[in-house]
Amino acid sequence: MSRASRRPPRFAAEAATTAERPRRREWIALGVGVLGVCALLYVLPQAAELANTRGYRAVPATLTGVERQISPAHLAAPWKKLRLFPERKQSIVYRYTVAGQSYEAADTVPAVPKGPLTVYYYPQEPARSVAHRPAALPVIAAAVVPLALLAYGFRGLRGARGRPAVR
Repeated sequence: MSRASRRPPRFAAEAATTAERPRRREWIALGVGVLGVCALLYVLPQAAELANTRGYRAVPATLTGVERQISPAHLAAPWKKLRLFPERKQSIVYRYTVAGQSYEAADTVPAVPKGPLTVYYYPQEPARSVAHRPAALPVIAAAVVPLALLAYGFRGLRGARGRPAVR
């Protein structure tokens, strides 16, 4: 007598758990897809800022003033950003020179720069400048993760839909 013939028969509970596996995979794929959407919503503002400052040129500047801002935690309006902790930002005022013309501008930065200040201005309109410009590589790398999560989620949902139901 072979070993396979001595194996006990499957019970109804075992059959039910195998039927639930495709359903569980669908939920996991849906959860991963939702996580991907959330991660993409986190990365999009950084990517937009990077795209908006594309073509800006660097120029040295002098810091003329600093104003510290503390925004309290709030849950006030649904269209505003949900903030559970106070947010600390510094608003800096700086002066820079382009082609002999002096400009003064202000920008909000996460931390006051230590050492020499470099600002970025738009060549066609030198009065338009920013004090902080995101680096391209971290933004692109951070965009890959949400896209991979979305692809996994969609692939999992599409694959689960094509499988026949186990009964």
